[in-house]
Amino acid sequence: MVEINDKSKCCGCSACANICPKKCITMELDDEGFRYPRVNKNLCIDCGLCEKACIYLNEIVVKDKKPEPLQCYAVYNVDVKERLNSSSGGVFILFAKEIISRGGVVFGTKYCKTNGAEFVAIANAEDLYCLQGSKYVQSYIGDCFIKVKEFLSQNKQVLFSGTPCQIKALKRFLSDKDCDGLYCVDIFCHGVPGIKVYGEYVGWLEKKYGSYVEKINFRNKDEGWQNYSIVADFEDGQVYRCPFQKDPYMQIFLKDIALRPSCYSCISKNSQMQSDITIGDFWGCDDICPNMNDKNGLSAVIARSEKGRALMEVVNNKIRSHSVNIKDIANGNPSLIYSASQNGDRNSLFERLGKDDFENIAKDVSKKRLIEKLKNKLWYIKSLIFSRKKK
Repeated sequence: MVEINDKSKCCGCSACANICPKKCITMELDDEGFRYPRVNKNLCIDCGLCEKACIYLNEIVVKDKKPEPLQCYAVYNVDVKERLNSSSGGVFILFAKEIISRGGVVFGTKYCKTNGAEFVAIANAEDLYCLQGSKYVQSYIGDCFIKVKEFLSQNKQVLFSGTPCQIKALKRFLSDKDCDGLYCVDIFCHGVPGIKVYGEYVGWLEKKYGSYVEKINFRNKDEGWQNYSIVADFEDGQVYRCPFQKDPYMQIFLKDIALRPSCYSCISKNSQMQSDITIGDFWGCDDICPNMNDKNGLSAVIARSEKGRALMEVVNNKIRSHSVNIKDIANGNPSLIYSASQNGDRNSLFERLGKDDFENIAKDVSKKRLIEKLKNKLWYIKSLIFSRKKK
């Protein structure tokens, strides 16, 4: 049976809970707000399926150089409305509409008051809007792996969008023959905060405005996609709007101190990614393809399989694209290759959550970020001066 002794060895993918024939594994929240498997030993029959489904217990590291992606693009959806409702270039919704037009089903995450974000199955194109946009909290998977397998067994095509570890887990949960109709789209994953820090943030907002949060948009583009804002809508009609650089939650998220322990040693980066397509923001695009950036959002898209490249070709008449190489994308998106770095502030954050005011915690984090930036800038200036003296 699955037993978690080292929390850095569990990404919370729920594959073990989904595959258990006796349903004796539940995903329980720990003190930090992350879900881990808990086994009811009285029901367990020691079949070993949970261990076979675990991507950490069966980690296979690809040491040889993986072939280059089939194609890399800078892309944006020509439908401006769809693009503005998306985090970057709005290409995901085109893939989703295509699969639904074939009678298929799309799995992705939507905003959820209880869990922050949770997976849902969408079969109608009109409902896809709820999957658009970034949700900066680990999504609740539930039994969606089981549902994916059921749809595939009915010969329906399935598009599954998630983090690289979730896709890796889904493919381990399924057999190879089940994957023929499966299309997987993952993201440039920075790492995932848990429900505890997210809940403290929402609680702070609700206390400040005296109303319940109805929905949060973490990537509002009113000031452009590269200078996005966080917008929260409240039940009484009030609206919270804040540039991402000043929002307390984003300050903590971008400092890498609220992430799941496994995110600091991710086994699903770079050559370990098993998606058909990888999508994300094209940071650094102004140096590579400035004519593609009209401030409404631009995606970097990596086609990793023939299936993924074929899906790109199908939506070609609904996009504007420009061929780039993988280095162009990786230079602006180091999270594509490298795990987040853990620092000592993480322990302090979780010790203070629920005790101190959330905004004060974020202010302390912001001050430390500023000091670190100044130190790095000073080091850079000193290194330049030293190098010139040597010459």
